[in-house]
Amino acid sequence: MTISIEFAGRPPSKKNSQVDRISKAGRHCRTYSVEARKGIDDLILQIPAPYRDMKLEHPDVVFEVWCPDGRGDRDNFLVDVTDALKAVGVIRNDSIAAFNGTITIRPAVKAKEWRTVVTLSEGTGGWN
Repeated sequence: MTISIEFAGRPPSKKNSQVDRISKAGRHCRTYSVEARKGIDDLILQIPAPYRDMKLEHPDVVFEVWCPDGRGDRDNFLVDVTDALKAVGVIRNDSIAAFNGTITIRPAVKAKEWRTVVTLSEGTGGWN
């Protein structure tokens, strides 16, 4: 089985949007900005309902990005898209123990609008 999910717009990059804050216990900690969390929520809303709660394990993944300006960091985008897939159960988890298939990041393509497509198929990976 193979599924493709298309995301419109520029993916967030939470890796580059950490902010310092003081916890309720008075400790220093780092968290993600409101904009980064909203970006992940926007990705989640674009995942079709039939793909939610599939709990795929070790899928092979092809990650493709179309962008207008060549800015951005594809591996950061992949992390955020993977977090969105995990949040709604498309994948069981993004740890090596559950997400150890082949990941292919294709060269970005110049386009007028941002678009990201993630294709997941039955994987050949696993964790023994």
